[in-house]
Amino acid sequence: MIAPGKMDIRKTLRLHKRSFLVTGLVAALLGAVAGVVICYFRQAPQLIYSLKDIKVDKTIQVSFTRPVQSQLVYQLSPALAGKWQVTRNWLGITAITFYPRTRLVPGSSYSLAVGRVAPLLATKPTVARLVIPVSVEKPPAIKDFTPAGGAANVQVDTAITVRLAAANRGLRRLSLAGDVPLAAATPTGADDITFSWKLAKPLSQGTAYHLELSDLNQVDPVKRALLAVVFTTVPEPRVTGATDQNYFYPGNTITVSFDQDMVQTDADFRLNMPGSGRWLDARDYQFTPSGLQPGHDYPYTILAGSKALNGGVTESDHGYKISTPGVAYVTGLSPGGYGWNITVPINVSFDQPVDHGSAQAAFHLSPSAAGGFGWSGNTMTFYPGGLAYQTTYQASLDAGVQSLYGLPTNQTYATSFSTTYRIITLNVPQYYQAYTESCEEASLRMALALYGVATNDYDILQNVGYDPRPRDTATNTWDNPYLMFVGDVNGAQDTTGYGVFAPPIAHAAQLYGRGATVASGVSAGYIAQQIYDGHPVIAWGYSKNPVADSWNVPGGGTVATYKGEHVRVIYGVAGSPDNIVGFYIHDPIFGNLYWTPSQLMANMNIFGNTSNQTVTVY
Repeated sequence: MIAPGKMDIRKTLRLHKRSFLVTGLVAALLGAVAGVVICYFRQAPQLIYSLKDIKVDKTIQVSFTRPVQSQLVYQLSPALAGKWQVTRNWLGITAITFYPRTRLVPGSSYSLAVGRVAPLLATKPTVARLVIPVSVEKPPAIKDFTPAGGAANVQVDTAITVRLAAANRGLRRLSLAGDVPLAAATPTGADDITFSWKLAKPLSQGTAYHLELSDLNQVDPVKRALLAVVFTTVPEPRVTGATDQNYFYPGNTITVSFDQDMVQTDADFRLNMPGSGRWLDARDYQFTPSGLQPGHDYPYTILAGSKALNGGVTESDHGYKISTPGVAYVTGLSPGGYGWNITVPINVSFDQPVDHGSAQAAFHLSPSAAGGFGWSGNTMTFYPGGLAYQTTYQASLDAGVQSLYGLPTNQTYATSFSTTYRIITLNVPQYYQAYTESCEEASLRMALALYGVATNDYDILQNVGYDPRPRDTATNTWDNPYLMFVGDVNGAQDTTGYGVFAPPIAHAAQLYGRGATVASGVSAGYIAQQIYDGHPVIAWGYSKNPVADSWNVPGGGTVATYKGEHVRVIYGVAGSPDNIVGFYIHDPIFGNLYWTPSQLMANMNIFGNTSNQTVTVY
């Protein structure tokens, strides 16, 4: 049996042993817990985020799986207006949240950089820098736009419409700009998919319009511009032809033509006349009037609103007119003036068809001339059998010529004209004188050639009479030019050589077997008559610087002469002997000449009958 004192000691020892055991266990447990906690707060935290296709009205948030130290850094790029909020607990930062000041731009992208991420008990960051992509939900795509780009024949009251691929939900703020007259730049939409713009007024026909669709929610100019279209409205149907005619005759038709296929209706026309119409085809309308009266105007109208098959309409009335023929009148009466050929036709032109017999009966020509009538269209022609030369005629037409479809002429018409002069030229060749003073011989040679007589100046000189000697200046004596050639044919005039007058030349012509008539003091009419009779005329005159002269002749007496004596042959005449226009002359020095009667007479009459001498060869 154990004494009571020993039993207490044992009990005490057991109690102490138990206490030490409990204490050890607690200490061990606390150490284990502390180890776990230290390990937890030293481990790298995970970043939790969902930043793909975020809603435009949402925040941007990143949270951590365990608190992190306050040395954390973060930045959003590109920068946005707004504010950051940091969420903490008593151990550290648990989340960061960005609150944008305004809605995010649909379809935009950002980068969120988070750095210096360190656990509470870490001595250095476990995440030095992490870039997180942030994307905002995309707006719905444009599915179609009406009218489409490049569209043609668009109706003038067409709706401007955009259809999206999905509900808009405010992601797009559509706006339309361009030259289309819109009631407002912003559209209306009932189902949040289809949006329309109202026109302030109908579009113009045949016009190219430009439209630009923009999304005002977008800041970037490239993203803001959604599309640009050009379209063309339906063209106005044009009148390409419409009968607008004077002198509208029975049986004529009114034809109206358009440049497009039309809706075929008679209501498009207002025709103020009796008759009937029909469409020949989709573009051409024909109307046949009836019962029209002479001398009247009949207007008609193509009405505004005439519609083409493609929807275009005429925008205004188009007025035209037909007129039936009224009083007939002469539009042309010819010839007139001077110098007309003696067979010239006389033309009378009318503005409309007339009765041929009535017109021919109303025609008069004075002086009268035989002839016949012919017609070409509305022109009557009188063909004279032959008019007189150098005669003034008057052609006239009495009033009352009957029109076939209109009213008779109501006035007299007349014209006057003069016929040309007759020109007669004889087949006389041009020869030039062989010697200084042989103009008379050369002229006779030309005249003889007309009759086939071939000779030369020298032979003619011998037949004239030639015994050359110089002028005796002491006694002023020389040979007689009325009897022979005076002086040397190659001499100097009025000193050593002179020439010959008409009688010896006529005698020489006779020696060649031709007739010859000498005349002096003749008129232009006399010379013209010789040409009309077919005979050339050798005529005396002067060449230059005429001076009166005279000398004594053998056998006694004095002969009147002149210095500058010259001879030509006249072979043609323009005009009649009693109304001469001019003469055709061969000059043995100067060649072919054309002189008026006054020029010729002035040359021949310089010294009266002394210079006015002729020989007509026949």
